[in-house]
Parts: sequence; structure tokens; C-alpha cells
Amino acid sequence: MAYAPQEDSLVDRTLDGRYLVREHIADGGMGSVYIALDTRLDRDVALKIMRPELARDPEFVERFRSEARAAARLTHPNAVAVYDQGEDDKIVFLAMELVEGRTLRAWLRQVGALTPREALEVTEAVLSALNAAHARGIVHRDIKPENVLIAADGHVKVADFGLARAVTATTATGLSGPLLGTVAYLSPEQVEHGSADERSDLYAVGLLLHELLTGRPAVDGPTPINIAWQHVNGTVPPPSAAVAALPPELDDITTWATQRDPADRPSTAGALLERVRAALDTLPDEVLDRRPEPAAPTQAGQTPAPGHDTGTIKRHTRVIPRAHGATASTAKPAAAPPTRAVVEPGESAGAAAPRKRARSGPLVLLLLLAAALITAGGYWFFGPPSARVLPELTGLQSVQAQDSLTALDLRPNVEDGYSEEVPRGQVIASDPSHGSSLRRGDEVLLVVSKGPERYDVPDLAGMTVAQAGAALKELKLSLGAQTPSFSEKVPAGKVISSEPATGTTLRPGTAVKVTVSKGRQPVAVGDWVGTSLEDVQAELEERGLKISVAGTEFSSRIDKGAVLSQQPADGTLFKGDTVTVTVSKGPDLVKVPNVRGETSAEAKAALESAGFSVKINRIAGGLFGTAHSTVPAAGKGAPRGGTVVLNVV
Repeated sequence: MAYAPQEDSLVDRTLDGRYLVREHIADGGMGSVYIALDTRLDRDVALKIMRPELARDPEFVERFRSEARAAARLTHPNAVAVYDQGEDDKIVFLAMELVEGRTLRAWLRQVGALTPREALEVTEAVLSALNAAHARGIVHRDIKPENVLIAADGHVKVADFGLARAVTATTATGLSGPLLGTVAYLSPEQVEHGSADERSDLYAVGLLLHELLTGRPAVDGPTPINIAWQHVNGTVPPPSAAVAALPPELDDITTWATQRDPADRPSTAGALLERVRAALDTLPDEVLDRRPEPAAPTQAGQTPAPGHDTGTIKRHTRVIPRAHGATASTAKPAAAPPTRAVVEPGESAGAAAPRKRARSGPLVLLLLLAAALITAGGYWFFGPPSARVLPELTGLQSVQAQDSLTALDLRPNVEDGYSEEVPRGQVIASDPSHGSSLRRGDEVLLVVSKGPERYDVPDLAGMTVAQAGAALKELKLSLGAQTPSFSEKVPAGKVISSEPATGTTLRPGTAVKVTVSKGRQPVAVGDWVGTSLEDVQAELEERGLKISVAGTEFSSRIDKGAVLSQQPADGTLFKGDTVTVTVSKGPDLVKVPNVRGETSAEAKAALESAGFSVKINRIAGGLFGTAHSTVPAAGKGAPRGGTVVLNVV
């Protein structure tokens, strides 16, 4: 379905000096959606403009910014990318990836219910996106068909990650506090307590899978309160209760995911994802590809769509997922009641027979005319006049090619494809090819160029090498050379950066180099005993280490101001670590006492009492035994414990 441009005051306006608003395409619960040109990067984006009453709420705006920043860190092929968020003249907006396609809700409305293979593949994609989001601490809180987009090439993407949380300040009060999300897909804990975690998303996934398999909501009721009550007090029935042909493996998956107690559900999206993939791998093709009967309508012949957001993001949808079979059984017309002759009053039954015969002539003429028309129509549609020669369509714009086929009473079916040579929007090829002979009503497949196939380098920082390789493989890129490097912030074995950098657009198969952390870089401490404190401090700081002085001590062997001891004595530390040192105060000097004229014994005792060792030098034999002088001289300072020479005459 395509959205025609509407008159709108924002169209042709540039927001935040960057986003040129081109077209209004939808309105939803949080606001309106526009197609805009990012003039800085020259690409189309989906611009979600918040409702004015929400934008005026400071608590909402702050929470919205926080949740948008968190969602922007999520890079996954099954998640709609968030590029930017901002505010311009009180207009709060979010810039997101523009997905050309339609919602899962629109697909369900067309086909009624999916085949088990289609349902499991959609669920697999949703769980893959949730698994990546949960790993980054992001809980979606509003999984429903309206938030699952099917791109034109059949790729599944989940939209509005974490944004349900941003509406907490302005949402209506539910049974016991703010009630977020669409009530048909709320978990019991969201209804009762307003709380949600990863297992709440898995509950909604279980309900989603149930609806995909059966074509009807798993939990339904006349009012939102009635539906909420069923979540809290009821039990979700297995899909086979609605479609008996479904195998028990599918019942097991939905029952496990929709347990009332979160502790009884899968602990992670990855655990549920494994079960879904196992079902895809083990169920036979005849079971996986059997399309269920469409769900019975609830009123006015319409399949219920609880919580449908009429503002789903779409744009010029021309391509739908590949053939999904019939959409509904064709009802046979009721048999006509038997005709009977009308007997007028006063007539006998026998008198009615001539009247009946009298009317048979015009009936025969009508039958002959109908036969002639059928014959002529058959000749026109199936005879020589129905022949068509397919013209050359390659290189035409998609709309032109479709118009050409329609003019020839042929049915165009459009699929997207990448091309390095054919510009975006032009036909790459057709099937059948140019010159083929067709009949009126035949289908012609048009492969329309999406332009060159390119993929943006995802944010690999913080991933292991294996995780980085898997993330690149999902985007058809490859892991290139791995360069080890020390990092003070990134743990060993995790990616520090990529080359080319995150967001760079590359061809499929391009190798992306990564720098991988070796952990923190060891720093040699060194032996600094005997080196001046100033020199030690300068050297350690240059190495990224800190120095702490524990104190000072006297030392007769280490000069004053030099390092006397250190801890650690040697080895290695990491940047920012501390080396503790003790600084020398030099020797402990004691004044040499004056012992001149004392006996040699008295002089020796006085010097020893002062803390010195004494060496006696007897001049001329020391005949008189009297102290004459000392070396160092009396009154001079000498190291405590050092030796003083006593000259005796």
C-alpha cells in the first residue's frame, strides 16, 4: 500500500538543520511518521515526530532521549536501526532506518494465518533481534504484529526498541499503575505490577507465534480490562486448540513462552530461539508448509486486530513476501431454491402448466444468449486475441514497467534485487524475458533494482572475535586481520575498534580488520634505591605509574634525599598503579664531645656514651695516658655509630 502525500505544516521543513521533511506517511500512538532526507548523509530516513502533548512533558522528553540513546547502540540485521534523536523548536523527533515494506499485521490481514514455516521464521528473526537487545540491557516491552516490519525483500525487522518505556510518564493508568504496551500482548507482571524484563518480551513472542499460526489473538475479549484479567488469571491455550492440524512441538514452544510465572518461561531469548530453530530443522516439509484454515471472523466478517496502530511505518509498498499460498477458501454460492408454478386464485393446478410453458420461450433465449457470450468471452480471453508479446522492460522505472504490463492486461509481480549497474528503481530483468509470448492475465515477474548491495559495518567494540565474525557474517561481510593491542579499558580478547570504522558502507564480502585487546599493558617498575626522589618521581610518572612517599629515615649509606627503599622492589605493574618509597634523611650526626685533658679511659667512655666507636691513637707511646684531641675534632658532627679517633699522649 502506498501513502499519498498529505498537506502538512512540517512537509518541506528542515529539522535540526539536517532532516528535510518530504512526506507524511502515518499517524500512530506516539505521534506521526514522515519520510525525510538526511541532507548530511544523503539518505532517506523515517522521522517519528512525537505528539505535542508528549513533547511538552519534561519527564517524557528526558526518558525518550535516554531510551533512544540505548536503542541507537543496538545494531542487528533484524532490528530497525535508530540513527539520531533531537529536538527543534519544541518538536521532539527520532530518526530511524526507513524500511520499505509492510507490517506483520498487514500480512496477517491478507493471508489470515501463516504456514508453520513462515510463522517460525518470523519468530526466529524477532527472537534474534531480542537476543541482541537483551544482551545490551534493552527490553522491548511492546512486541506485537504492528511493531514487526516485513521489508520488500522479505527481511524481518523489529521496530521501536525500548520506546514503550519512554511513555511511562504520560501513559494511562492500568490495573495497578502505568500499563505500557498493547493490552493483548502484555505479560501478567506488566498488568499487575507495571514491571517488565526480558521474560516479558518472551511472553509477547509466545502470543505472537500463537497468532501467526492460528490467525487469531491468543487472548481476546470485549474490553481491555477483560483481556488484562485473562493475562493475570487465565491460561493461554495451545495453538492446536484453534488449528487441530498443528503439531505438538509448536504447542510446546508457545506454552513454554506464555507461562504466567516468569520463572517458568525460557530464561533467555537465546533459549527460546534454539527451540524455534530445532522445530524448523526437525518438522517435515509437509507440516511446515501447510497453510491453516483462516481464523473465524469475530464480527462483521473481520479478523480481530487488537491494539492495531493505524500509524504503522510503511512506504510505497509494491513488493510483498514471496508466495504464501491462497488467502482464504472460496465460498460456494448457495444452491438456488427449487422453482414452483404459482397458482392464481381460482385456478387449478392443471391450469398452471400452460402458464409455465408460456414463459419457457424467453428463458431459452436467455440461455442461448448466455452461451454465446461465454463462447465469445472464451475466444477473447483464451483464443488468438489473448496473445501478447512481452515488450522490453529492462531499464524502465518500476512504475513505467508496471503500467506497460497493465496496459497489456498482464499482471506485474515486483521483487527487489541488488545491482551494481542498474540505478535504484529501474527494472533489472523480467521473467519471462523480452519477446516471450503470453496470454491475457499472465503474471510477469519484474526484478527492480535496489541499487548496489551495501552493508554498514556494525559496532564491534566489546565483542569477542567470534562474536564479531558472526555479526559480520550476518551482514555478508567477513572478518579480516586481527591486530593485538594493549588497552587500559577493553578486557583481553575483546574488540577495541574496526577498520573501516563503524557505520562505513561496504560491498558484500569485504573484509573488516579488527584491533583486539591484549588487556592492560604491564609497566616495568625498576630498582630506584639510591636515586634522588625527584628523578624517580619524573621517571615513574612518565611510565604512567604513581609514587607515594611512605616517610623518611636516617641512613649512613644512602645520601639524603635519595630513595632508601621501595615497594614493590622490582617487577611490573599496570598504568595508574603506585610505587611506595622511603626517602633517606642521610646519616644521623652527633656532636663530638670535648675530652681534651681527660684520661684515656674517661675520654673513651665519654665518646662511647655519645654513640661513637673509639679508636685510640697513642702519640709517642701515650706515655702520660692523657687525651689530647679527636678526629673529627671536638664540636664537629659525626655519624652516630661511626668511629672517632682519640689521640692520647
